[in-house]
Amino acid sequence: MAAAAGVCLLLTGCWLQPGFNGAHTRTNTVENQLTVANVATMQQAWSIDLAGNNVSEPLISGSSVYVTYGESLTWGAQSIDTATGVVRWDRTLTSADAAFVETRMPLTFVGGELWTSWAEDASGTCGGHLARLNPADGTVVGTQPMIPISPPTVAGDHFAQVHTTVNDCSVVTGDVDLMVGDVDGASTWSFPQPMVASDRVFIPHPFEGASAYPLDRCDPAPTPGTCTPIWTVESYDRSVSGRPLVGGPSGQLFVAAGVSLPGTTDGQVLVISQDTGAVLWRAPYDATQAEIAVSRDRLYVAASGSGAGAGTLLAFDVNGCGTTICAPLWTASLGTTTASAPTVAGGVIYAATSGGEIRAYDAAGCGATTCSAVASVTVAGDVRTMSVGEGHLLVTSRATGGPATVTAFAPTA
Repeated sequence: MAAAAGVCLLLTGCWLQPGFNGAHTRTNTVENQLTVANVATMQQAWSIDLAGNNVSEPLISGSSVYVTYGESLTWGAQSIDTATGVVRWDRTLTSADAAFVETRMPLTFVGGELWTSWAEDASGTCGGHLARLNPADGTVVGTQPMIPISPPTVAGDHFAQVHTTVNDCSVVTGDVDLMVGDVDGASTWSFPQPMVASDRVFIPHPFEGASAYPLDRCDPAPTPGTCTPIWTVESYDRSVSGRPLVGGPSGQLFVAAGVSLPGTTDGQVLVISQDTGAVLWRAPYDATQAEIAVSRDRLYVAASGSGAGAGTLLAFDVNGCGTTICAPLWTASLGTTTASAPTVAGGVIYAATSGGEIRAYDAAGCGATTCSAVASVTVAGDVRTMSVGEGHLLVTSRATGGPATVTAFAPTA
């Protein structure tokens, strides 16, 4: 990972893991080719269909884009030329006699390798697999049995991945561990039901609370479960389960916590302290669902689902407003949004709408409380994921009944 990150610093903005970094901020902080100055000239550079209806968030490293793809019986990985869309290599990972494939996890760069995992039923036996690929040619350099629950998250010299301890597809709940280790793959400790952000491990409680641990507290490996948490909060007023915790500056965490009761639209993003777990302030979005991104100075919320605020992009100051509930600095109407998370790079915030449109806004705002898009592009089908790096906006999408598609956009000037 250190080697890959070093190369990226010499380039213009790699995207090496889902969410861009270990904090899952969805903000490429070093992109300088596709920016607010030229985003209005953005046009489609290429588009390719994949073999199947399932596709991962594209990773970007220099001249290559990496994705995993598949459907009910397959799971594979591909390397695509960033500039031209030409496929450099294509690697099928599942067994030839797979009866079904499930729990597919996207690619992540770990220690200079590409990791992906999945579970499959082959030869009458169901089990999970973690594969480590050589980014240069897609060859499998190592495997490990596990049922994946999450892709790896890389933070500094450590990685973390959630998996079941029993390598059997019949295990749906329980026996879930977080494997934490050095980037060379050595496991250091395990805890149940975790989420990961930045350099901390966050474990949600059944009654809407959480505990926090540092990634390196239990290094080298002790008896599992002996680590002392940095803090524990017994309960928040809305569930934190099922939503990623996203690390922000100044010791903050941004939690897309959702609504307080099923069927209501009183959505809030909780901004909590990484140091204590206390709620610092709240960002309301008046909808049933939301996806978020965090830059150095802004929290962006794309509200969707139902409610008066659904289909709205909201921008907040990451430092809050001095009170418990903060109003947005500016908003933008998106119409009907998809479940795709917003993405920030080069001073631009990208947000997707239903029908395949991606709208680009000046991330700094427009000097008014309501802003209009500075550019927009369209793909076939609904947008699934977006990532930005090396002067390209990469979008995955799928039209009803069709294959998954990866489309690249780049500025013309």
